[in-house]
Amino acid sequence: MAMDMREITRLLLKLAGLYLIVTVLIAAPTVIRTPEPYRIDGAASLVLYALVGFALFFLPGFISNRIVRVPTETGGAVSSEKLVQVGTILLGVYFTASAAYDLVYTYVKTHWFPQLHFPGSRGPDMPPDDFAYLIASSAQIVIGLALWLGSKYVVRAAFLSKNDR
Repeated sequence: MAMDMREITRLLLKLAGLYLIVTVLIAAPTVIRTPEPYRIDGAASLVLYALVGFALFFLPGFISNRIVRVPTETGGAVSSEKLVQVGTILLGVYFTASAAYDLVYTYVKTHWFPQLHFPGSRGPDMPPDDFAYLIASSAQIVIGLALWLGSKYVVRAAFLSKNDR
């Protein structure tokens, strides 16, 4: 039985969801040993990853049709170019989502947290590490969006360079 691109994409999304679910199950005991003030942060991260994992595992058709938007030319045999394009789209979506989470987390930690606990204060200056996380997450979002939205051009460049050798 031949698989078309949509079926392969759904299979990859299910596998990614299963990976995230297993990762959450493996990491869950660490929340118990985490010191009290940080336990909520760790649990919130695990819950978010679990929700994404369950969505990928149980709703791969919705995600592949509405978010990833697999190319519609599904007729014929699956070529390596089509597989690389789907893989590039999925990597772009993953990089973008992961970096968006990190960006929001770092921003909330550095700006909202001091204001909630010390009303009226500006809070401490942003540590260099947090500034670096903001810049790195922003760069990762740009790279993820480039892979996601420009997958056709990435594949074209990858296979053009292969033919030039």
